[in-house]
Amino acid sequence: MKKNSKSQPENSVAIQNARKASIKHILSELYICYDIIFDDLEDMSTPRNWVINNFPFFWWGKIDVKNVKNSQTFESCGRKYSYTELLKNFMHDNASKTVFVYLVWFDDWRPILRLKSTDVIEYLYEILEDDEDVWIVCPEKGWCVEYHHIGELSFLLLEKKDPS
Repeated sequence: MKKNSKSQPENSVAIQNARKASIKHILSELYICYDIIFDDLEDMSTPRNWVINNFPFFWWGKIDVKNVKNSQTFESCGRKYSYTELLKNFMHDNASKTVFVYLVWFDDWRPILRLKSTDVIEYLYEILEDDEDVWIVCPEKGWCVEYHHIGELSFLLLEKKDPS
């Protein structure tokens, strides 16, 4: 996952409008409700920073899935698996079917989107085609789904912390 560069002020209205425009084409085609979240590298509670702080990464920005205990990866070779069905089952198994999730784009120029998990399931292929790598994140439930451009879809679940 790339970290934002600070070459331009992120709070600039012109910059934020340009970032909104960078995803406007996908948003105008999908009939979904969403919120736009602008990243702040200093704020450790943002969805991007939550992923960075909770999962190990390779230097090129892919999550090191093999070093996440509760993880599983599927490849789309030959369309053996339906990503939509896999995501639907994963969200059902983790009580996340009706929660809000975040789309974190590999292209960090794009703002993060907050939307219903049901909309992500319905429009999954359109979302995955719109950037080379995408993270679907649910900090509330402790999971991340990573789509990598080579055709891998990985499901990562944080281990539940012992309340003691």
